[in-house]
Amino acid sequence: MACVLPDGRAYESRGEWWGAIAPQPRGSGGFGYDPVFEPYFEPSDGRTVGQMPQDEKNRVSHRAKAARAMRERLIARGY
Repeated sequence: MACVLPDGRAYESRGEWWGAIAPQPRGSGGFGYDPVFEPYFEPSDGRTVGQMPQDEKNRVSHRAKAARAMRERLIARGY
């Protein structure tokens, strides 16, 4: 994720979400790779992202991790 402030300062953050490609698509939620991406959890519960409720996906996805990291960076710099 990238954030460029009006004064030109730029910040980046990153989020990763490890997993595997499922043998068959499962679930109808989300878009793109969601029905075939099976994230690794501790312990893994075997669901694809397409089987996860949207609120759960929004808490644990790589985008959510990047957004939290960006928020922390901006707060630490007084924004």
